[in-house]
Amino acid sequence: MIQSEIVNQASEDSIPIIQTSKIPICYHCKQNGHVIKNCPLIPRKASLGKEPVHLFLKGSLGLPLENMPPVEQSPTEAEITPDFLCCSLCSKFLDNAVLIPCCGSSYCENCIQDYLIDHEFKCPSCRKNMSPEDLIANISLRKSVATFQGQRFPKPVRISYFYITNCS
Repeated sequence: MIQSEIVNQASEDSIPIIQTSKIPICYHCKQNGHVIKNCPLIPRKASLGKEPVHLFLKGSLGLPLENMPPVEQSPTEAEITPDFLCCSLCSKFLDNAVLIPCCGSSYCENCIQDYLIDHEFKCPSCRKNMSPEDLIANISLRKSVATFQGQRFPKPVRISYFYITNCS
């Protein structure tokens, strides 16, 4: 026999064969018959049958979410929008802001026209009779809304005529 075969045969004979059992072993209490997830020695909070969720982040492994400090969230558009830029009828940005002359309130043009038609031409703020034709365009508020939204207010187009002359 070759020497390598003798070494392999000797090492195979020296390794004991261990038959594994199919019985689970708990690594917490070292008892047979259950796994660590079902260990009776681990205290469980009364729950609806769901395991607590753990957030695994670098440096905070295994901390339950309830123990984590609150995360600052960026404010939503509704939280940072000034009230004077919003229509009190639709709660959105003023779209083509118009001023109602009876009380000086501003609304979206379509919102106030629809409101006046649906509510017998009564102002939503002061309840005075008002016609949709009496509404005044609120240019300064339209500019403020456009600036806040990061848009440029459309300037009126100026047509300029110029003459080309031939220089000789």
